[in-house]
Amino acid sequence: MGAGGDQAIRNWRLSLVVLVTSGLLGALLLSGIAGSRAAVSSDDDATTAVLPCKRKVALTAIYRINGRIRFEGVADRSIRGERVRVYTLDGDPVASTSVSRDGTWWVSSPTNRRRYTWLSKFVAEAAGNQSRWRRLGQAVGIRRRQQATSSQARSSGGKTTIQVKVSGGEPDELVVGIQTGCSRHQVSERFDLKTNEDGVAEFSVPRPQSGEPYAVYRVRTIDGWRISPPIVVKPAG
Repeated sequence: MGAGGDQAIRNWRLSLVVLVTSGLLGALLLSGIAGSRAAVSSDDDATTAVLPCKRKVALTAIYRINGRIRFEGVADRSIRGERVRVYTLDGDPVASTSVSRDGTWWVSSPTNRRRYTWLSKFVAEAAGNQSRWRRLGQAVGIRRRQQATSSQARSSGGKTTIQVKVSGGEPDELVVGIQTGCSRHQVSERFDLKTNEDGVAEFSVPRPQSGEPYAVYRVRTIDGWRISPPIVVKPAG
């Protein structure tokens, strides 16, 4: 075979190597992209809300309801499923539960033989992480909450109804907003409302869609002097 023929064979082999290499490279790239998409897809529930911030567990609210003390909180996604224990300032165990898949936790404790006042303080602990201490009494405290059931969600749009009371028991004007940062002052205002003559007001807020992080609301007096604890609203579903 002549020099021209040899050169043609070499060019053909080179082209074949380029095609194979390009195909392999393309397959690897597609595989990487697919893997990245799979990672994103499988990590959808990793979407985090604004709380907790510097600590992995937060005790967001404490209030009395039907003769019991209600404790509400949230936790970092790394400790979902872990046991949460609530203690008094003296270290007495009060209640325990587990962090749910959406990062929230809720538990009630009877008040039998326990004399709690508005100054009583509590702390939550989970997987070696401790929340900040929180007092039972609040300047704007939760009195009641009612989360829409599945059937109610279909008719009402999936709203949660919350009742709050301003300390002092007098008429007041309130501002309701969604917390957007770690500070209680980082709030996107949504609407205003007025309390009754006893300082009590009730309002409803939409639940986040299934798969979205829980929302954190704050309620403050119009003058900004009194602010509620974080009010967590769970996603629908």
